[in-house]
Amino acid sequence: MAAYNGSRYIHEQIASILLQMEAGDELIIVDDRSKDNTTDLVENFADRRVRLVRNDRNCGVARSFERALELVTGDIVFLSDQDDVWHSDKVRSILAVFQANPDVTLVISNVEMIDAAGDCIPQSVRQHRSFRGGVFQTLVKNHYRGCAMAFRKCVVEATLPFPAGIPMHDSWIGLVNAIVGKTQFLDLPLVRHRRHDQNASGMRRLSVFQRSVDRWFLCTNLIWRARSLHERRARFKTRHASVS
Repeated sequence: MAAYNGSRYIHEQIASILLQMEAGDELIIVDDRSKDNTTDLVENFADRRVRLVRNDRNCGVARSFERALELVTGDIVFLSDQDDVWHSDKVRSILAVFQANPDVTLVISNVEMIDAAGDCIPQSVRQHRSFRGGVFQTLVKNHYRGCAMAFRKCVVEATLPFPAGIPMHDSWIGLVNAIVGKTQFLDLPLVRHRRHDQNASGMRRLSVFQRSVDRWFLCTNLIWRARSLHERRARFKTRHASVS
């Protein structure tokens, strides 16, 4: 989890996650120099499974997630926003997909959109059922929502370090996985995804120029890493074939 000035919602989100964690799991929270009492709220949980890391300077949401991914030790990694609420069966449902499909490297679920007060936004689940996760489709329109994603450790290794200039962490992770692995969409609303005026991704639409710049950075960085990504894909397929 990347956190910044999240005191309004972060307690509810952490509580919904901890209820689903086992004793050996970890929740890594990277605080990006919050100016409110976010870190105090995190520390008040006094749970050994929660690890709070503070950035030395404000780095932004993508770099904060990058730092969190550098610290993970588990085989399956879930991404979390600071202001959502996880459904009680989120972890169980997603882990079941990984266990049933060893060749799947990334699972993304549907989401239920809620407003600042926590009220459901009508028709929000239906609007997110048309998932397209290929490289070309993602470059046209990103369908990877970080808050709804979980992936294997091999995807972490392939995406790090994040290239400079990428628009957001989730689109980069999704694109890399589309090359090195396999994505499974789970049409269950396992996250109550909150939309409000302080979302890191913003409520406004980007200009055509900015969207074009973002896609340029994604394309060029994929090209630079094309050889290493295809090598990783080949190694994963070899490992999966030997296990099967």
